[in-house]
Amino acid sequence: MPEIRRSRGINRVIDILDHLQKSDAPLLISEIADQIQAPKSTVYEIVNLLISRSLLEITGDDKRVFLGRKLYMYAAAYQHHFPLIGLARPFIEKLALETGEIAELTTIVDWKEGILISERGKRSYWWGGSRNGISSPLPLTSAGQLLCSHMSKEEMASFFKTEDFQYDGETKTTIDEFYKRCQTAKKNGYGVANGLLDKYLSAVSAPLFENRLRVMATVCIIFPTGEMESRFDEFIDKAFQTRDSIQKLLYNPKETMP
Repeated sequence: MPEIRRSRGINRVIDILDHLQKSDAPLLISEIADQIQAPKSTVYEIVNLLISRSLLEITGDDKRVFLGRKLYMYAAAYQHHFPLIGLARPFIEKLALETGEIAELTTIVDWKEGILISERGKRSYWWGGSRNGISSPLPLTSAGQLLCSHMSKEEMASFFKTEDFQYDGETKTTIDEFYKRCQTAKKNGYGVANGLLDKYLSAVSAPLFENRLRVMATVCIIFPTGEMESRFDEFIDKAFQTRDSIQKLLYNPKETMP
């Protein structure tokens, strides 16, 4: 019984941190409790503990709380031992500059597509779904087709929920369709998504490999769907050139940066 309570408590801590990250704004403790549908007394106790350990911080006179500076220390330690982000950033910046579109480095985070780096080119975008730290359902992304290409349909069914195939309350795809897209991406070596997260936008992705086998991250380009026919080959070539440059530097850290 104590183990069950401890497990629930850990899950509640993660729920609170996740909710603040997704909200991207400080919240009152009562708001957090209401929005994650948890007992206020429990949330107050956990939040105060997290504040005392600098995992959360009080902001403003109205006692709203947000993610704390200690999380940045965790992120810095992670980046030190996982150098991909630092190595890839100049290449992603260069890709955005050369194409004029949104360029991203993405990976799997908690069975979502997590954006590690997002850079915007010269085009002005109305869409706010591409930003460092933003996550999206894997089945709705070109990156997800590559990141999940090693999975069987049965494995997908065990990891994904109904909402992973929906956006804004509308079902965008099915597990069968996503599995087929993954198999196509595996065969072609790149992923393509049209109008799943936004009906006016498309994306292509190239895979970055871990130990030259499993896909650990992707290089993505997001662009207006109207550019698909005229610039598809350009986008694929640029994504792979960027991927190759990052991959080479990842395996040979002494190579020259751009």
